[in-house]
Amino acid sequence: GVSNANHFRYTTFITLAEKQKDWDAYLKNVRAYIADPDIDADDMQLAKWAKPIGECSDDPKYKGEMKQILQARVDEIHSGKRQAMTKIGNMTLSRPTDELLEMLIGVMDGKMPGGK
Repeated sequence: GVSNANHFRYTTFITLAEKQKDWDAYLKNVRAYIADPDIDADDMQLAKWAKPIGECSDDPKYKGEMKQILQARVDEIHSGKRQAMTKIGNMTLSRPTDELLEMLIGVMDGKMPGGK
């Protein structure tokens, strides 16, 4: 009977998998969160979930899976299905989140932000 129970369940599983460095479970729960029609991960949440994979996993399998997740969101933004975030709360972002997600995709490929 808890409001947003799935949000709390998935984020707990994601946090536990991150601490255990169980990237299979981590990505399984990220995908489950995204697929749940009752909750929504915003672009900044996806960026937050990408960080541990980019920093801690050298396995291209996991980086490839995270790139797919990020690219799917970028595609939704570019197709007009979603809008890129430009504000969080009352804070205006320095760039729209689709640019941030594209930058993170590049990082998964070993490119440094701002580099070529």
